[in-house]
Amino acid sequence: MNKVLSFALFSLLGLTNILAQTNKPSAYLFTYFTGNGNSEEAIHYATSENGYNWKALNYDRPVVSSTKISTTGGVRDPHILRAEDGKTFYMVATDMQVAKYGWG
Repeated sequence: MNKVLSFALFSLLGLTNILAQTNKPSAYLFTYFTGNGNSEEAIHYATSENGYNWKALNYDRPVVSSTKISTTGGVRDPHILRAEDGKTFYMVATDMQVAKYGWG
């Protein structure tokens, strides 16, 4: 009986240790826009395992339509922020279409 109890306790402690481990990120996510043209001011994504070599996602096409998330029809300068809790992420971008409205 002691062996069974010891095994159960050991298993429970091992499981607790496994569950307590945090998952480390396995890749980086980069968000970018491609230029100043009408269709270029949009949010794109790329991933990297090492932070040096990047692979564009979605065939290097925008992942979301700029007309759906902006008032000007263009989105520039996107960046991703991690919240203080370490689990929540936010993406912020400039709502600006240079091709249509210029810089002013």
